[in-house]
Amino acid sequence: YKDLSAYVEVTTDDVILRVDKKSGAITYMDDNGKILLVERANECRVISDAAGKTKAWQFFEFRKQQLYSPGMGGKEGLQLTGKAYYISASGDDKELPFILSDKGYGILIASDKPAVCCDIPAYGSYFAVEEEQIDFYFIAGKNSQSIFGNYNKLL
Repeated sequence: YKDLSAYVEVTTDDVILRVDKKSGAITYMDDNGKILLVERANECRVISDAAGKTKAWQFFEFRKQQLYSPGMGGKEGLQLTGKAYYISASGDDKELPFILSDKGYGILIASDKPAVCCDIPAYGSYFAVEEEQIDFYFIAGKNSQSIFGNYNKLL
């Protein structure tokens, strides 16, 4: 890791994380330093409690990328760019919500409670879950096969 004046940078084999010391916002980069995903600088994460329901919000700046919720368990996938959808499993389906980007990463949301992914500019880009904390895995990969390979290692 590197501790610099404005941020801390953590480097692994596949991903570089740059954490802004002032806001706590994380910039996710591939192993070459190319930006994959950026958390929103102001209020990058929010926990709210309204009407007795706690909800955790994770805000991003999805930049010029296509987002998908791949079809799991035989279901057809959803194109998420510019839209908002529940991406939670339903019924007896135990799969966790998953967001896949054409920029070389996936986000596996570690919650079996209702999850929403929104990429509508008027509302902001985020995912939200009915949880008291945000828990997700950022999965980097050179292509969708390697991302799904790493996804399967988590199961």
